[in-house]
Amino acid sequence: MPSVLIVDDLPAVHELLDAVISPAGFVSSFSLDGREALERYKEEHFDVVLADISMSPMDGLTMLRELKAFDRHAIVVMMTGYASVETAVKALKLGAFDYVMKPFKLEELVGTLNRAAATVKANVAEGVGRASTRLPWAGARTLVLPGPLSGESQAVKNLHRQVQKITPVRTPVLIQGERGTGVEELARVIHSEGPFKEGPFFAVDCARADPDSLRESLFNLDGTLGSLFAQAKGGTLLMREVQMLKPELQNGLADAFSGSPDCRLICTQTVPTESDPDDRCFTDEFAFQVASFPLVIPPLRLRLDDIPPLVHHILKQGVSPWYAPDQVEFTTEAEDLLSAYPWPGNVNELWNVICAVTAVAQGRQIQPQHLPRRIRSLHTWPTLAQHLEERRVAYLKEMLRCAGRDRAQASRLADVPEGEFDRL
Repeated sequence: MPSVLIVDDLPAVHELLDAVISPAGFVSSFSLDGREALERYKEEHFDVVLADISMSPMDGLTMLRELKAFDRHAIVVMMTGYASVETAVKALKLGAFDYVMKPFKLEELVGTLNRAAATVKANVAEGVGRASTRLPWAGARTLVLPGPLSGESQAVKNLHRQVQKITPVRTPVLIQGERGTGVEELARVIHSEGPFKEGPFFAVDCARADPDSLRESLFNLDGTLGSLFAQAKGGTLLMREVQMLKPELQNGLADAFSGSPDCRLICTQTVPTESDPDDRCFTDEFAFQVASFPLVIPPLRLRLDDIPPLVHHILKQGVSPWYAPDQVEFTTEAEDLLSAYPWPGNVNELWNVICAVTAVAQGRQIQPQHLPRRIRSLHTWPTLAQHLEERRVAYLKEMLRCAGRDRAQASRLADVPEGEFDRL
């Protein structure tokens, strides 16, 4: 993965940028000033340097000059505010690859880094510059996602990679997913493996809470943080269905966590089936501070390859009242039917089906006929030719019955050879 050295004198910016670019496939590291960044680049050589222009004691332009003097092929992207566009243009003249504006637009930032990484790759292929010596991101132990989110599909691997990156930092998280995908299970994993794991896990349902009471719990009349923050102090505050918050509360929540309170914010949003998770339901401030790069849990229909291992995982939980977990098995035909069904209720629906089937099936082997009709019905449909043949035979039988089993009369009325009735 391409390595990026983020240089900014604000630690909060490091966490924000890491949460955004790591899921996009970049390995990030940090420096708080330009001088330290120069020393680290000389020792490790990063693919891309992403540096703020306004820093102290060494500003971004000075760092850029010295870095390009050391390695004229260094790829440097500068970060600047709206008021510093002229300075950013000066940075381009000094050899910067490009610049991005604050506040960041996710697509613009990731797109610029992708172009920078592609340039590095092309340079290395042509023998220009040096290949990165930076090793892939490591340090935190590998996370194990809960059963509903386990699997080997590419969708689950991508989610696992994002969770691995975002869990160790204090950055607020938004988790999106359809009902039954394991949204809250993922929130608990992030809490239990994150920097506030020793503290409480306090949850609030924004869809069910009284709006006025919720407002009073979040913020006091004088604008200070309310009782919810006190209850979640040192731990995690989970806001379920956060899209139900009124715009002013969304903005207040974003402001509160931009100041790094002594707890972590995890928000969840249930996304209706087949809807676009990017549908606009957040204010700009909340989207920038909290929802800029959500963790989207893939629905089961997009990870059908994971169904066999999920079935085995569910069976291991001892869901059969009659047999030990290792005694129950699904035939290949039954597993094929499970893997072809779209599962609108996601993992929760799969769990309920497995529990019900193992409870009522006669024996420890689950056959296709034991599955609910909605799962096997499409796969038991006859072909068109078979269907038409069945209808033809039914028609001839009815015609023969109405003709008093007089095959000659039935043949004349149906306009078919009399021999068609011989086998009826």
